[in-house]
Order: sequence, then structure tokens, then C-alpha cells
Amino acid sequence: MQHQPVPEVDAADVDRVLARDYAADRTAAEAALAGAGFKSDQVRVKLAALKLAGGDIERLAELVGWDPRDLMLSAEYAAWARQRLPKGTPFSQERFDRISREDFAAYRRWLGRNCSDRSNPDSEHVPVEFGEADSGADGR
Repeated sequence: MQHQPVPEVDAADVDRVLARDYAADRTAAEAALAGAGFKSDQVRVKLAALKLAGGDIERLAELVGWDPRDLMLSAEYAAWARQRLPKGTPFSQERFDRISREDFAAYRRWLGRNCSDRSNPDSEHVPVEFGEADSGADGR
């Protein structure tokens, strides 16, 4: 059965990313997120916007206007977002699993901590190297 991981994140992750990536403009970043009307429980959406903006306040101001689903797709599932297959092309379970693992590992590296997959209570933490934090939308 095909399964894409969903990161288990919380408000502390938003605070940590703001401090790490937006230290000089934290107030402006917080204002951009608040002005977007994101609800407090939309942590994944906030983190997606912060990740895709990569510390750029002007870019963040643009991104908060995006549909939340597009933000999460681009930030959490970057490799999936780049997939271009002709309609009706079969997608193997192995390829699905590989891309899903790669996307989740890239997100964890960017986040700077091991987060669990909230959509799968039996998921195991996959060790990742935190030395190279990703900040780009493509997860590299």
C-alpha cells in the first residue's frame, strides 16, 4: 500500500526555524505568518512557507498567499512535486517508497531534528545527518 509520510511537528519547531533562519527579521516573519491568517494549528503550513522562503522575508510575504496544499507539497514532498509522468504511466511501489523516503529525510534534515510520521503510528525514526541543513524548496 502506498504511503507518504506526514511530519509530526509543533509550534516549537516554528519557533526554532524562526530563530535559525529569520533571526534578523523574526518580527517581520512572524507578522507575515500572522497576516496570512494561518490558524495556530496550521504548523505544517507555516513551516512549509518558512522552508520555501529560505530566510527571505520578501519571498515569505509572497508564499503566504499560496494555497496551503501547494505550500506543503512543495516543501515536504519536493521530489514528488517534480515528477512528470505521462497520464496512465504506472508508478512502481519501489519508486514510490524511495521518493517518499528521500523527501521525508530531506525534510528532517531541513527541520534539524528527527520527527516521526504522524500518518503511520508504526513508523520508525530514520537516522539522518543534521550537519547539512537544507533550506531550498527542492530539499537539497
